[in-house]
Amino acid sequence: TLGTGIILFGAWSVVKALLFLQAKPIAELDLPDDPKIMLFAKILFFIIFGLFLLASFGLRLYIGLSARAEGTGGKKKYFYLHLSVVIFLINILAFLFSLYSLLTNRVGNYDTLDYIVTLLVDLTSNFLLARLIFTVRRVRKLRKLSEG
Repeated sequence: TLGTGIILFGAWSVVKALLFLQAKPIAELDLPDDPKIMLFAKILFFIIFGLFLLASFGLRLYIGLSARAEGTGGKKKYFYLHLSVVIFLINILAFLFSLYSLLTNRVGNYDTLDYIVTLLVDLTSNFLLARLIFTVRRVRKLRKLSEG
């Protein structure tokens, strides 16, 4: 169940990033007036942005599927658990930065209520990751005890 939640929050992170892109279009960026350079910069931006989205969702998909497989008695993998810890720590830092931005009124052109809702959803995602890490460690310890 936690693995499915991780996958769904991975999908949410893609949606959130696309909404962010819509809220702050690339046209607002300070780019040179040369149309060729502007076109190259936009293409490069979208390629890099897309790669980050794919990587983010791919990591969460890997974590979620690995957790689901282990939960159903499949192969135990250790890498996904370590990856979960790293993503959890990065999410905590991002959450603290976002909270600081909100408290110091540096949210820019975004609606404060939308920003708060996003923070709450991110907090829920972090809780889910923490719960996954705790549960996997506990289940592994209980399995070791039952095996003798």
